[in-house]
Amino acid sequence: MSQGSYLPSYVSPNFGSADPYYNAQGSLFSSAELGVSQSLIDTYEPGDLRLPLTIKTSFIGTNGQPDQAKFFVKFREKGIVLSNRYDWPINFPIIRYEDVMLMYAEILNNEGNTSAAVFYLNKIRQRAGLAPVSTSISAANFTTALRKERRVEFAGEGVYWHDLVRWNTGVTVINQAAAALNYNYTITTNDYLYQVPLSQIQVAGYDQNP
Repeated sequence: MSQGSYLPSYVSPNFGSADPYYNAQGSLFSSAELGVSQSLIDTYEPGDLRLPLTIKTSFIGTNGQPDQAKFFVKFREKGIVLSNRYDWPINFPIIRYEDVMLMYAEILNNEGNTSAAVFYLNKIRQRAGLAPVSTSISAANFTTALRKERRVEFAGEGVYWHDLVRWNTGVTVINQAAAALNYNYTITTNDYLYQVPLSQIQVAGYDQNP
């Protein structure tokens, strides 16, 4: 059909023959350009039902040996044989109801109505098989819990970066992660901004973002 998603081919390694997702990938090339950090895996609480449905931490290679590569399986489907790695049939979500609930919970908490916000957070946690958050939680602790919940709920969906920018924590989080991985890489708040299209600069005379 050539109308599907190409994301799965960028978030997974070439699968081995013994992997249950191998038939879906076949011998098609995967680049593994978008990896999964151990930090993300560690953010999931024990017993979180979302973890095995979101991330796989190993597979058996074609040589029969285990490979400890970590990759997203959220948008993969077992048993589908592809002829084009850029045409995965699972739709990529633009926004989900869970996102709406957690955004509403964030608003309620920011308005001082933390007890009401807890209801929406706990609906997400109940679906994930996790214990509810107490209705007596403080606003500050609720903020921490909600940000953690958003990270694991929307892992691999392109939401986390926009959350970090919105919370103005992106510089700290990204730079700390890069340092922990010994990457010679840092960002500034300038990286929060998109570039102004050249066509608009030429027509309206806008300055380019730094």
